[in-house]
Order: sequence, then structure tokens, then C-alpha cells
Amino acid sequence: MKMIIAILFTLSSKIAWAEEPSITLSIKNGGDLVHMLQSNPWMEDFYKTNLYEGLLLRVSPLLGALPNTDNSTWKGRLADTVIDLALKNRPTHLFYFRRAKLVQPFGFAIQNLSQPEMAALKLIIESLRTTKDQTIEEGKKKWMVTPVEIANQKLAVRLMGSCLAISRDPSVTIWAEEACAKSTPLAKDGRVIVNIATLAGGTAVALKKYIGIEKNAIIELEKKSTSYEIVGGELALSKNHSLKNIKFSEDQLAALPADTHLLVSLATPIPEELNQEEVKIFLTRSPQQWKEALHERVTYFHLGSTRLKEGGVRAETGLLIANRLNKNQQSQWSELFEKSFGNEIYIKDVCKNQITLITQSPAVIEKIESTCQEKIPSLKQMPTDMRALLSQTDGAQSVLINMGQALSHMVDLGWQIDNVDKPEPAEIQEAKKILLRLPAVALGGQVKNNRINYRAQQGVF
Repeated sequence: MKMIIAILFTLSSKIAWAEEPSITLSIKNGGDLVHMLQSNPWMEDFYKTNLYEGLLLRVSPLLGALPNTDNSTWKGRLADTVIDLALKNRPTHLFYFRRAKLVQPFGFAIQNLSQPEMAALKLIIESLRTTKDQTIEEGKKKWMVTPVEIANQKLAVRLMGSCLAISRDPSVTIWAEEACAKSTPLAKDGRVIVNIATLAGGTAVALKKYIGIEKNAIIELEKKSTSYEIVGGELALSKNHSLKNIKFSEDQLAALPADTHLLVSLATPIPEELNQEEVKIFLTRSPQQWKEALHERVTYFHLGSTRLKEGGVRAETGLLIANRLNKNQQSQWSELFEKSFGNEIYIKDVCKNQITLITQSPAVIEKIESTCQEKIPSLKQMPTDMRALLSQTDGAQSVLINMGQALSHMVDLGWQIDNVDKPEPAEIQEAKKILLRLPAVALGGQVKNNRINYRAQQGVF
């Protein structure tokens, strides 16, 4: 069995405090998570790749023991004790904190431990201790973490209340323990909370003010044999939100390539005329006036990233809206965007002039036009139930997350760092094929009672 490990432990007397986790994955029964890691066919294939061996040093150390039929010496170690005594029938949480300069942004926590279990874990942790407890300070507050070493690797551990928290970074250990203590009971087998406020930064402020989107999106999971599937979710809205349900056509799906990593469509209130003066007046109106205004489907998309010859990476992203900009308005908006953001912005009509594309990348224009001309497959070729959900006849939001495409693309980028002109070895190609087997998830949301309620479908295409 692969055990809880980590590769670096750095303690500092002062740390920058994070308010909340940006992403929280919670599983009602941690034993089910272990069963999935051991029995899921996709995971079994993934364990055989070199990519898994590298990932093991990053994320899986915090998830406990993972299957390895060649290892028969794992009994008695801390990870196994945690799994045997703590994970079964206990809520288990994996937190991601979006903060720079962390040793590791991930923290792992187990909730609702009994007092006898806590006492037993304290004894085990004591036997793994490397030095005395370390003090972490922030202003007038102080926290204690216990440095431990497992298989020559170092972790920060904290036992408090009914929670056990672990991370490679001591500050993350503290944040994970506090987030664990605040976690509410799960209605379904699993839950993902996406904190829009911490992930989107200034954009989240604009979404709150002009749309009425609150900070947390909640995605519900159900256990299906040896996997978990997204079955729905919700996003809270402020009482004076400006969203309403409209008809989403398939036009924009026909413009986006089948390997699109992310699509987020929103029924957005916009003025009748899109010249700059009208937009300025429109933005001074109340949310209720926005709600009564014309709503159009505005779609943000992400097609991956391109490594530039001069160094660095450019994200291939853009916006799609219905074609309502004349040539003069397109020129005005291009000039405004360039003055505001300092980068060249392209605004172009695509798909027989039915859609307007806004992007910073000429490569995006080329790919969208090729998709419109059916030279490359589009999202219209996805499974029928997913397509219907994204082009719903009465909705406020549509989301597509193609994690397999995104992860496979990240492997490509990683290889290109030092191997620009070299072909990918067979091991890399095999790992990418396995990643592409991960299902994409489509979410369709309707506004009702100051929240967006999501339905979900998933599939591979």
C-alpha cells in the first residue's frame, strides 16, 4: 500500500492567513473513498502510469493508503490506522487553498472522530513526532501543529475537537482543521463547494454586484459502484439578482471545438444598443432594472494554453455572444479593451456572422472558424442528453467541464517545457489516453427562488 507521505516540511513563525478554502471535496463515508481508490477500473489503469508515480508525491499522500499489490509491509503504519479506525463511516474532506508561496495548497481532514479514536491517534502521532509542537502565529492568534515523519517524509498534523488535519504545509494544516470543524452534514454521498469569491477575485465582486451571484457553488455527488457522479447542485443568488431563464440555442455549441476544456454560459442582462454611452447608462441602473432588460447568452470558454516561443504561456480563452455589434461598435470596443487591459483584443463575427467572438488570441479565431466550417468536430457531437442540457430551452446558466481534456493538455504542456522538438514517449501517450477516458460533466441551471438549481449529465466524447 502507498502510504501518507510528503516531501517537504517548512515551519515559519508568521504566516499569511487564508479566509476559506477555494475548493472543498467532502465524502460522507471516507471508507467509500478508499474502496473507490482500490477498486475503480480507471484508477487501476492510472496506477500503472508514470504520471501516477509523479502525482503520488503531490496529492495522494494526503488521501491515505492507495493500492499496491507488491507491498505487503504496510500494516501498523499511521496511514493504515487512520483508514481502519477513522475513515470508515466518517466525513472526509480534501481542501484546496488558493494562496501563493505554500509548500502545498492541499489539506486533508477527517471529521467526527470519537474520543477513544482521538486518544489512539494521539499515541500514534506521538511515536512519529520529529520535534516538539511548533507555534504558528497570526496577529494575536496562535496555533500549534505537530511535526511528524513517515517513511522519511515530513508532515504537519493537528488534532482538535473531533477533527484530524494533515498537510505538507503547516499553515494549510491549521486552515484544514478549522474548515473541518465548520463543515456541515452532507445530504448526499459527496459534495464539492467551489468558493467563487476566492477563485475569481475581482471578477467575483462584479458578478455579485451586477448579476447577484453569491460566493459558493455547491455540487452534489452520488456513489455509483466504484465511482462518484455529479447529480446536481445549486448556486445562491442575492434577493435583487438580475438573472432570469431564457432559451439557449445550439449555435454557440456549434462554434466551440469538441476538445473545449471549460464552457460557462450565463443569461446576462445587456442594453438594447451596445455602444459605449448606452452601456455606461445601463451600468448605473438598479439590479431590478437589469432584470427587466434584454438577456442574452454570453459564453466564456477555455480551449487550453499555448507555450509561446518567447517564453511563457498564453491561455486560449474568449467570449461568445449573439451578433449584435456593428463594425463601428466592434472597433470602439476593441479600442476600449486595449486601453483598459493593455493587450490587443480581437472582436470578430464568426459562424456566418451569427455569433460575435471576443478574444486576445488569433489562434482562437482560427480554431473557432474551423469549427464553424465543420473542419474539426464541435460540441454538437457530444452525447444528446449533455447537448440538450447545455442548450436548454429555459435556463439561466450552462456549464461544461471536460477534466480529461484539460489534464491531458496539461501533460502536453509539461512535456514541452524541456522537450519542445522531441516526440512524446509511449508512456506519456498512454497516460494521456487514460486521462481522456475521464467523463466530461454538463450542468444546466434554472433560476428559482433566489438560487440556480443545477441538473447534471456526464459522458465521454
